[in-house]
Amino acid sequence: MDSRDIALQSTMPAIMVPFFGEFEALAVPGNRILNARDGIWIEARRPGIYSRQPIALQNNVAMPYGLVTPALETGFSHLGETVREFVEFARQSLPNEVAMALIWDEATKQLVSQILEPVSNGPGHITYKRPDLTEGQHVVVDIHSHGSLGAFFSRTDNEDDRGDLKIAIVVGNVDQPNPTVKARLCTLGHYLPLSISITGSDRRTHEVEANVPPPSSW
Repeated sequence: MDSRDIALQSTMPAIMVPFFGEFEALAVPGNRILNARDGIWIEARRPGIYSRQPIALQNNVAMPYGLVTPALETGFSHLGETVREFVEFARQSLPNEVAMALIWDEATKQLVSQILEPVSNGPGHITYKRPDLTEGQHVVVDIHSHGSLGAFFSRTDNEDDRGDLKIAIVVGNVDQPNPTVKARLCTLGHYLPLSISITGSDRRTHEVEANVPPPSSW
């Protein structure tokens, strides 16, 4: 095999899910393609966050592989409380959009919030500087506001999130008593809608099991 292919494929190796043996989840930071009985899955791990999601399911061809289930595991929870605090910050910044990163610290096993300094922002856009990270810190959640507009993920958001493993959140209608919230798990270009409540204390689990609507949980 061409050495360039070896180097390229090492960044996203493919493995066969065992039919008889036990599947072992990725234990260290990295990415894998999983060939399973029901199709192709993507698996990724970073400090503080792990995801395993289907990207191409099929049941026509009998595949000699085992099955896996969807999973989202994080070292953090209670995102609803953090989003509520962000809403208050966004209201103070109206009519302009604002952004914040939640950073997982490997040493403390805690989230650290960092307001992102805008390069340019206004009522309908924001571009910002990347967060300042020290060794052992990793962005696991990013949040931005849409001012008085509703919450949605734009084409620009889709492009920006393609290479990340993180949770992305947009908060809209922050000038209203009941803001709108959109959230998703970003796994290297695969987007999974999530549900985050900002009306109460969210203490739901942070794992997604097979055939269960994905986290319903924060």
